[in-house]
Amino acid sequence: INLRGSDIAFNPLFISYALIGAEEAYLALQRDCLSDELASLLEEEGISLVPYDKVDALLRDVLEKDDRLVFDPDMVNSALAEIIAGICFPVERRDCTSSFKAVKSGVEIRGIRNAMVKDGVAMVQFLYWLSQNWEKGTLTEVSIGDTLRQFRSRQSGFIGESFNPIVGFRDHGAVIHYSAEAGSAYRIDQPGLMLIDSGGHYLDGTTDITRTIALGRPTQQQRDDYTTVLKGHIQLAAARFPGGTRGFQLDTLAKGPCWERGMQYSHGTGHGVGFFLNVHEGPQSISARLVDVPIEAGMLCSNEPGVYREGQYGIRIENLILATEQFSTPFGRFYGFETLTLCPLEPALIESRLLSKEQLTWVNEYHVRVREALSPHLKQEERLWLEEITAPIQTHA
Repeated sequence: INLRGSDIAFNPLFISYALIGAEEAYLALQRDCLSDELASLLEEEGISLVPYDKVDALLRDVLEKDDRLVFDPDMVNSALAEIIAGICFPVERRDCTSSFKAVKSGVEIRGIRNAMVKDGVAMVQFLYWLSQNWEKGTLTEVSIGDTLRQFRSRQSGFIGESFNPIVGFRDHGAVIHYSAEAGSAYRIDQPGLMLIDSGGHYLDGTTDITRTIALGRPTQQQRDDYTTVLKGHIQLAAARFPGGTRGFQLDTLAKGPCWERGMQYSHGTGHGVGFFLNVHEGPQSISARLVDVPIEAGMLCSNEPGVYREGQYGIRIENLILATEQFSTPFGRFYGFETLTLCPLEPALIESRLLSKEQLTWVNEYHVRVREALSPHLKQEERLWLEEITAPIQTHA
């Protein structure tokens, strides 16, 4: 029914149940969360509103013995499942709305592109600000996250953050789901790597991006590690694969460069992302988990390989990628990804000798796209900074 709410932190959702039949639909929710105008509109569209705490009575009133009711056992609690089984014939199956949401429509894709420009502008403004202020010794992991939120809030249609940002400096960056708190957050008063994983909800779409930033001069090991992660990121971004390919088959493309150097990361490489909905959305996944869901055109996923050296630093590079149909051959239809996120990589951490000519070309072409899309929305000093850090990297002869 394309409604949003704010009942759950960082998720634009309202707590409710829906019961949908061939000719009728019911929405169980707290009635006072709807305006009279919206309630009337829903009822005009044939959606009957019932109190949230009466959902059990709704099931008993509406369902009949010969009915078949489909529900997702991972989404419906056991009490309601027991009521359903006592009334009619239950059919346990993945919720079809999950698949509908996963494959974005043309209207949604256009909105997501708009959101990526807004988010990219906010990220570049923030990164420029960080480059000018980190050496003052007054910033902390918490204040940096707060400042990033402020830059996003200046963009039109911004609703809020899509999750609590992860800002991990030095060894805190090696904690994959690190959450900075005032009492234990590091002060940024020395060189080191900073991992920033953040995102926003806009009326146009939801974003999720990770950048690893070098504050000061990085070590050779840090450059090699970052470039290894970048190689995996590019291999997934540039992949071509036949229809029916599952995410776990693609996962090794991103992990392969790490494995070649005897490194690995324990989290998934990619998750689905909603359209102004949950930043983690199924049913698709790009990970070692054997999720039997093919990657289809229109699915929006993250691409986020990483390396984490405990007690030293963490590195992760995350963009959002859109699955698209690429071409057809006598062997079938083939698919690939389009990178939608618009934000520069960290040139100080790219070791060009480790990249192939094709991979260097990918980086340079990506940076051209970033400059062209974001420069018109930036101040002169921000634009000049962006031009500098996205300057072409020399390709191999």
